[in-house]
Amino acid sequence: MKEYWRYCPKCQCIYSLEMFYGIHVFSGYCRDCMKEYQKNNISCSESRKKYLIEWYKENPNYLVEWYRKNPNYRKEWYNNHKEQCSKVHSKYMKTRKGKLANHRMACKHLGRGAILVLDNIFQDDIDMEYHHIFCDMPFIIPIPSGVHRKVAGSNGIKHFEYCKHWIKDIYGLDIDIFIQ
Repeated sequence: MKEYWRYCPKCQCIYSLEMFYGIHVFSGYCRDCMKEYQKNNISCSESRKKYLIEWYKENPNYLVEWYRKNPNYRKEWYNNHKEQCSKVHSKYMKTRKGKLANHRMACKHLGRGAILVLDNIFQDDIDMEYHHIFCDMPFIIPIPSGVHRKVAGSNGIKHFEYCKHWIKDIYGLDIDIFIQ
């Protein structure tokens, strides 16, 4: 098998053609020289940003029109990248924003609202869940998941009474007065 060699004018070395594949073939520089050039040449990226900003000001509805012409693009992209999407989604659902978004979505399907009464005061290493103050009320408060799941199941009234006691101890909030 033949090996091809090429000369890099910047570092003045001879490399195999593998070092020049991709964009680097057109520039004439090897990969290492091209990386250095891209790091040091900031003006090129700044001029590109200016050009893109001006272009998007001139064509504000370009993306909207493109997605109208290609309605199945997002579905096809998702089907081709399911593993990547599921990893990103699972990481997001472990964050505070993800948990709150998931809870709000579930409340929407159940016909209850989700209005956050108090912000989360717990550290990130403590697992927490959002608890409805009472079954038909849209107000929610973050409490530790161990406390929230201690009394669960068909005993809804026992669950609310148990969590009410913990909310009073943690936040100093009397729910009976809050409901009235």
